[in-house]
Amino acid sequence: MKINLNKLIYSIILAVFFIIFYFRFDKILFHLGYELSDDFRVKTLKIVHALIWISVAYFINQLINWIYYRKYDSLKQKNKAPKLFKDIMVIVVYLIFITVIIGYVFKKPLTGFWATSSVAALVLGFALRNIILDLFSGIAVNMEQPYVVGNWIKIDQRFSNESLIGKVLDTNWRSTYLRTEENSLIIIPNSLITTQAVITNYSRDNVPTRFEVYFTLDFSVPVSRARRVLMAGALEANTGEGFAADYEPQVLLDKTNELGIVYKVRYWITPWQPISPSRSRNVIQTKILEHLDSAGLTLAYPKEDIYQASMPVRQLEAENETDRIKLLKKVDLFSILTDEEIENLSKRLLRKDIRKGTDVVRINESGDSMFILLEGLLDVTINNGSGLPLKVARITPGQYFGEMSMLTGELRSATVSAAVDSVIFEITREHFNEIISLRNNIVEKISDSIATRKNSNEKLLTEVAEDVSRLQDDYKQKLIRSIKAVFKLK
Repeated sequence: MKINLNKLIYSIILAVFFIIFYFRFDKILFHLGYELSDDFRVKTLKIVHALIWISVAYFINQLINWIYYRKYDSLKQKNKAPKLFKDIMVIVVYLIFITVIIGYVFKKPLTGFWATSSVAALVLGFALRNIILDLFSGIAVNMEQPYVVGNWIKIDQRFSNESLIGKVLDTNWRSTYLRTEENSLIIIPNSLITTQAVITNYSRDNVPTRFEVYFTLDFSVPVSRARRVLMAGALEANTGEGFAADYEPQVLLDKTNELGIVYKVRYWITPWQPISPSRSRNVIQTKILEHLDSAGLTLAYPKEDIYQASMPVRQLEAENETDRIKLLKKVDLFSILTDEEIENLSKRLLRKDIRKGTDVVRINESGDSMFILLEGLLDVTINNGSGLPLKVARITPGQYFGEMSMLTGELRSATVSAAVDSVIFEITREHFNEIISLRNNIVEKISDSIATRKNSNEKLLTEVAEDVSRLQDDYKQKLIRSIKAVFKLK
C-alpha cells in the first residue's frame, strides 16, 4: 500500500504557517499598513488561534494515518487496511480539538455544549438507529476481521435458504460490497452480517476446502462396483488444475431412498485458486458420468414409471454376452471388425479384477495379450534417466493397451498399474489369431488403425506434421510385416 507523505508534510507547513501568523500578527499588520480596532483584532486572533488547533488536529490525523498504514503494510501486505478505522480516528481527534477550541479559545462553558450535544445525539440516535447499528456492526467487522478485502466468502442468511457467495470488494461504515461469480455487485448491510448470518471464509487460511457431490445408483448395482467406478472418475478429475492432489477423493455410501443407493463423493479444492466450486463440481461430475457410461451404468430413476414397450437396459454386465458385445463396440480398435467377429471375440474375453496398486503389465517384459479397461483407472509409468518410475499417462475406461506386444511380439514399453480397484478384459494372441486367420485383409486394417493413432499422437508433439504423415505409411508397412511374422501369415 502506497503511503502518501505529501499530506503529512502539507499539514506540518499549514500548522507552522498559522502559528507564525498568530504570533507575528501585529507586525504583519504594521508592515502592511493596516489598523484594526481592538475588538476586531481580538476576534481575528481568536479565529487564527482556532485555525492553529484545527491545523494541529489535521496534522495529528495525518500522522496517525501514516503510522497506522505503515504498520498495517508491514503485517498484512496482501490486504487493504480498513478505511473505517481511519474515519473513526478522524472524528475522535476533531471532536477533542473542537472541545478545546470551544473551552480554551472562545472561553465558552462546555457543560451546555455537551448537554445540547447529548440531546441532539439522543434524537439522532433514535431516528438513525438502523444506520447506527450498521455503523457499530461495521466497527465489529473491522476489528474482528472475519474477512478482508479480496476474500471469497459465503453468507448463509438465518431466515433464508439462499446463500450469497462473492469476493469482498470493500467494507465501509454501513455495508459490505461483494462481487459474485456472475459479476453482479451485492451490497449487504453490516448489521445483517453480524446479527442474522453465518459466514464461511474460503480464503482465510488458504487451505483446501472439502466439497461433495451425490450420485444415486440402482439397488442392483453392487456397492463394490459402484465405489470402484465412482472412485475412478473422481480420481481422474482430481489431477486437474485447482484440485488438491494431496487429498485423495472419497466415496461414501450416504443413504438409501426410493430410487436406490445414494453415494457421496468428496473432493478438495482451494477455492478460486484458480478454480471455483461450481467449475470444480462440473469437472468432477462430468468425469464420473463418463466413467459410469463406459461401465454401462446409468443413474437410478423412479421405478413406478409405466412402459408400453420393453424396459430399457438399466446397466450393462460384463458377464452377459450381449452386454459384452455392446462394450466391445465402444472400443475404437474393434471398429474394423464385423458384428460376427465381435460376437466371436466377446465369447473368449477373460475378465480380471485388479486390486489397487497391482501391476497389470511390467516394462520390458514379453507379453502375448492385450487388455481393455472396463471399470476403474490405470496409471502408465516408465523409467526416467535415473531408473525411477515416472508416471506419463492414465488409462480410462474404454481404452486399451498392450496391443503392440500381442500383435508384434515387442516387449512391454511401460508398466501399467491400477490406481483404484479396476476391472479389465484380456484378449490373448490365440483368441485374436482365430479372427485374423478368417479374413485376409484384417492385418492391413489393424495396422492402419494403429498407425493412424500413432500419427495423431505424434502430431500433438511436433509442428512438422508433414514429416509425421510421411512416416505413417512406412510405420504401417513395418507393422504389417511384424504382425504377419508373429501370426505366421504369408
